[in-house]
Amino acid sequence: MAARSGRMGGSRSAGSFRFLELAARCGYTAKGFVYVLVGGLSAWAALGDRARSAGTREALQHLLVQPFGRWLLGVIALGLAAYVVWRSIQAVLDPELSSGEKSLFSRLYAAISAVAYALLTAYSARMAWTARSQSDESTNRWMSFVPDGWTDFVLLSVAVGFLVAALRSGWVAVRASYRKRLDLGGVAAPTRRWLDRIARSGLLARSAVFAILGFTFLQAAGSSSTPSTTDTGDALQQSASLGGPLALGALSLGMLAYGLYQWIKARYRRIEL
Repeated sequence: MAARSGRMGGSRSAGSFRFLELAARCGYTAKGFVYVLVGGLSAWAALGDRARSAGTREALQHLLVQPFGRWLLGVIALGLAAYVVWRSIQAVLDPELSSGEKSLFSRLYAAISAVAYALLTAYSARMAWTARSQSDESTNRWMSFVPDGWTDFVLLSVAVGFLVAALRSGWVAVRASYRKRLDLGGVAAPTRRWLDRIARSGLLARSAVFAILGFTFLQAAGSSSTPSTTDTGDALQQSASLGGPLALGALSLGMLAYGLYQWIKARYRRIEL
């Protein structure tokens, strides 16, 4: 595991840096667990053994009813909170030292990610605390706060955000630019090839999910209606409607690979602060 102190080297203690590095790695581990669960449950649905695919919240609900599920949810909530801390640091400090417009985009992307996972952290922590599944009407709830006349603009903005994220994820997969953030110097070539396959499969599946969500919000913007596909589970289910169980199975395995990719980052990512 490689870590460099970067901006914090001269002004912060080594102990603080180690804490933040640990937070980043725990965060990637927790995020990976969630997506491995999403991919596994959705693949199960593709085989016909489950009613529908699962998104992140459905995966956490499934975890709640398992033995020691409440405690596992608590651990996941702590890990996701650590991920929020890490993404917030990326948004504020830009430790990757990007430049110009790339820096602004990286900070904005990290900030949006931090907010999204803060909501998921609160959701999982609430279930762990109450030992009850929480209703999920988040889209209807936030849409109710949109002022009259602004619905199309908000939906269009969200659609553009998803489509840009889809392009970004796909571009990173095709260019394999994730490699520059991983410390794979001591990894054997055959293992490195497998890590590449996992990372690319996961990123391409993530890109497909974002694209489905983006086009769904784009369609909703034209009719000023609430989009029918609002999260990962809905997007996976939409893939089944478009391409049948085979498409759902392929995309589900891709999401499982995306979870494994997060574990790869937990182990090998260079943490720069």
